[in-house]
Amino acid sequence: MERLVQMYCKEIKWRDEYYVPTMSEHLQVSAESIGSITLTCAAYVGMGDIITKETFKWLLSYPQFLTSFGTFVRLSNDVVSTKVFLYP
Repeated sequence: MERLVQMYCKEIKWRDEYYVPTMSEHLQVSAESIGSITLTCAAYVGMGDIITKETFKWLLSYPQFLTSFGTFVRLSNDVVSTKVFLYP
């Protein structure tokens, strides 16, 4: 949760300073700010005793598939939000 808030703060700082990040910077921050790690952690907590401490250590190491998932979701969102919808 702390890391998620740090990414939110970075996005706010960019906005307040009128800073336009590079694509690499944008993806690095925004892929984490969608909360995929936080959501996955919350799902694991709900599984009860079958999840071990090692599972959470692995999750907090930011595995590649969750990072890739975050990038995919964020880019998909960015593409959809740029479309113009025309109503008849």
